[in-house]
Amino acid sequence: MKRLYAIIAGILVSSIGAFAAGQTAASAGGAGAVRNDKEADAGQIELDRSHKTFYFYLRKINCPHSVYQGVNGRFRNELPRIPYLRLTPYRDMTVLLKKQGLGTECYEQDCALKSGSAAGMHRVITGSIEQEVINYLEPLGTGKLEYILKKKQTINYMIHMYLYNVENNNEMAHIYRKVSDNELDKAISEIIDELKKYFKPRPLVRKIARDPIVPTLSWSPTAIIANGKMEKIISTSFGFTIDAGLRNVAFNNSLIMISAGLPAASLRRERVDAFYTFPFSIMVGYHFPILNDRLYIAPLAGGGYQVHVIKDAGIGSKRTYCDPLAVFRLELGVECYKNLYVLLHGGYTLFFEKTVQGHYATVGAGLKYFFR
Repeated sequence: MKRLYAIIAGILVSSIGAFAAGQTAASAGGAGAVRNDKEADAGQIELDRSHKTFYFYLRKINCPHSVYQGVNGRFRNELPRIPYLRLTPYRDMTVLLKKQGLGTECYEQDCALKSGSAAGMHRVITGSIEQEVINYLEPLGTGKLEYILKKKQTINYMIHMYLYNVENNNEMAHIYRKVSDNELDKAISEIIDELKKYFKPRPLVRKIARDPIVPTLSWSPTAIIANGKMEKIISTSFGFTIDAGLRNVAFNNSLIMISAGLPAASLRRERVDAFYTFPFSIMVGYHFPILNDRLYIAPLAGGGYQVHVIKDAGIGSKRTYCDPLAVFRLELGVECYKNLYVLLHGGYTLFFEKTVQGHYATVGAGLKYFFR
């Protein structure tokens, strides 16, 4: 029993931790909204007060690619920290614009406003970064040394950033900084601070923006670790699990999933010659995106049925049982390719026979694909 309690406690702690991590990411990241209980009576309604914003990568002008990537990466990381700015992930914007036959490279006002309107944005940000290299001669010293000149070089960067209001087709701000190469971080922080004054809460809207429904499909080799009464029959069973689900069905990031398990082999006890279990369940849960959805955590819970097929030792007869079950699962996904994730999951299942209750833990690893 101690082992059972430890596993259940671990699942509960992991689920609570996942919920807390998602809440932190939602409040400090994509939503970018400062909670105000006097103005809103629900956290999800508060999201509607932020401005959906897309950041077009800055135009590169005579700039090393490493500097260009670093500056754009810093802006994408810092912009979500602005209150009431909800930054649209780059991949989501790419999908939206592709449906309209548009690209994600926009450096001019007309292009940025057209793309922003087609994708349903409230604000768009674009601009450029340019490197300026100044070569000059400088005396080595005074006296005779002043006639000996040394070549020197100064590198400066010029950043132009434009903020456009898509709803009225106006330029809201043009921010310019010219700094040396060791002052780039300071310039980025100053630009972020200046942008903050242009993002005020939108009028309270009770209609929550819905993301499109995304089908998912996963496959994972899975192990069943027996506990309680089931431990008298087998120690471990190996097979694989197939899951098909939908994301954003009831509300953004909500999950519903159908799961089916198929056995391959079991480590049996002496009492049986063969043992197979076929679990089937329907689960609901929540998808907590982390790092622009390159990583996610998803706690799920649900119920269903499972079929046990047991062949008794020395008799040869088969017994079949069909029992209702309750299942709890925690998923962790890490993107390894576009929309394809390496999947790790662990869970616990309770099944109910006529007079007794059985239970077992599950662990698995595989691949999951999001059809977006």
